[in-house]
Amino acid sequence: MYARNILIQSDSFIYHEPILLPPEGPEKILKNHKKKSAPSGDDNNSVLKVYPNPAHDFLIAEYLIIGGTNNSIDIVDVTGKICRSYILKDLQNQLVIETGDLKTGIYYVRLIVDGKVSKSSKLSIVKN
Repeated sequence: MYARNILIQSDSFIYHEPILLPPEGPEKILKNHKKKSAPSGDDNNSVLKVYPNPAHDFLIAEYLIIGGTNNSIDIVDVTGKICRSYILKDLQNQLVIETGDLKTGIYYVRLIVDGKVSKSSKLSIVKN
């Protein structure tokens, strides 16, 4: 996996991780997700999972969006400054993000759907 990430980052290799869903489809996954989730004020028409947490060299952001045409993932520091922004081409996928140039600290990974924050996840980055 690490070698694949290096190739992807150096633009030597384009890879789209397939995500296999159970036969019931994304609507049932979202329905089950809503039951398990505590109310957070976020829009529940999407799912965002960020791991590992804390992150060292990279992080993976898994997302599932129902609807929306202008979607992105932003990494924001505690002052609200956008450190990175990634335009999402798919409504469902995984995004591998290298964290080498980010300093040790607390960040927020935000899923933006049509210009509004749909989901947000707190992330710690720890350097060795």
